[in-house]
Amino acid sequence: SSLATTVAVGIKMTVIVVFVVAGAFFVKPENWDPFIPESEEFGHYGWSGVIRASSIIFFAYIGFDAVTTAAAESKDPANDLPTAIFWSLGISTALYMGVSFVMTGLAHYTLLAVPDPMVVAVEQAGPGLAW
Repeated sequence: SSLATTVAVGIKMTVIVVFVVAGAFFVKPENWDPFIPESEEFGHYGWSGVIRASSIIFFAYIGFDAVTTAAAESKDPANDLPTAIFWSLGISTALYMGVSFVMTGLAHYTLLAVPDPMVVAVEQAGPGLAW
């Protein structure tokens, strides 16, 4: 079970890193203009949309407290636990930001309000990325 989880996480991380690195070569910076679009209604674009999205992402980070359940298995929990939480949050945040910047650089933000935004972003990049 532990091996299967490790393999699954490794595959997911590889796919995300490949998407970010390969997609970066196809980014169109004009897709980022405007960087924060005008608000159409409360919570839909604009600063209210940024706050709404931030609140959703906040709940995704709550899951990192699961790291604390492994504290009893650690040799030095006072040192290992903060380090593990710091690195897991840092890596996750960097990957999240990388995917967000690449996706919005590949496709205009108005095209990404679909159930499969990553597929749409890859299709917008053209045949060079859609391998």
